[in-house]
Amino acid sequence: METNFVTFADSASQSAAGRAEPDSVLLDAYSNTVVTVAKKVSPSVVQIKVSAQPTKKSSVDVHKGRPGQQAGGTGSGFIISTDGYIITNNHVVAGASKIEVALPGDEFTQD
Repeated sequence: METNFVTFADSASQSAAGRAEPDSVLLDAYSNTVVTVAKKVSPSVVQIKVSAQPTKKSSVDVHKGRPGQQAGGTGSGFIISTDGYIITNNHVVAGASKIEVALPGDEFTQD
């Protein structure tokens, strides 16, 4: 997985006298901070694939499955510790019978 980052700090933020506008300087600093943080945390973002057992309900369940069929979905999470602890939202894994995690650059295998 290739990640590209773009910053918008250029000469357009300079006034005619060659001095940077105060707002432009702050916006450039904010942009650079966001890019730096994104570069640092991107490797900890994971993709989560869940599967759930078929349900006998007549309506579609929360994972968009149809009655009698394997239900599932995907979401994202973050590795928050060196021992691999992952945090995600409850709705991503609620009712899951199988959870698979892919690290950046990895792909899920076909079932």
